[in-house]
Amino acid sequence: MLDVENVTKRFGGIIALNKVSFTVESGEFIGLIGPNGSGKTTLVNVVTGVYKPEEGRIAFQGSDITGKPSHSICRLGISRTFQIPQPIEDMTVYENVALSNRFCGDGKDETVWEALKLCGLEDKAYIEAGKLILVEKRLLELARAIATRPRLLFLDEVAAGLRPGEIRHLASVLRDLNSRGISIVWIEHNVVELVKYVRRVVVMHFGRVIADGDPSRVLRLPEVVESYLGRLAV
Repeated sequence: MLDVENVTKRFGGIIALNKVSFTVESGEFIGLIGPNGSGKTTLVNVVTGVYKPEEGRIAFQGSDITGKPSHSICRLGISRTFQIPQPIEDMTVYENVALSNRFCGDGKDETVWEALKLCGLEDKAYIEAGKLILVEKRLLELARAIATRPRLLFLDEVAAGLRPGEIRHLASVLRDLNSRGISIVWIEHNVVELVKYVRRVVVMHFGRVIADGDPSRVLRLPEVVESYLGRLAV
């Protein structure tokens, strides 16, 4: 579905991505991990058109999307959430999701309500987004992404700041989405929670992919332990 080939991104003299290559197959549920500054969010920003890479190629479903603008990539079927939810606070939950759907989705009201229902926000539909608590804002961020009808969804620390029960609820929503055929790449620092749900882990360090594969194997690799996990036992 997604093929990232030797992608490099620089910010001045800093190499944020250094010849990164990885793939996402249809229906996969992947965890993307690594220490702060390893390039995870930059990778998502390059794939989704926020940044243009200096080198490399990105293909989605066989079409070259390298350097295309974000709205074009979203309309092709790639959506994402952001680390810090930024809803339009004086608009209702429904209006926030509807706006995403009108811009990059199918323009259908039933799609908006489906996204709200999937995220458990239908009862909050007519509340102003600024009045939501953190977990609800994160679910709203997810609902806005779902409303664009993605085939591939990137989640950038969508569980940050949530309690264990809230993470379990969020994970159940993600499993439901994945069972509907949406491929998911989930960036998360809480590795212990992440590996309960994902079936593959990609590890980044200093702008490179240093490991990729089954979580039980990858998280015990010496280079992964040394660079990121320390003494964490999984």
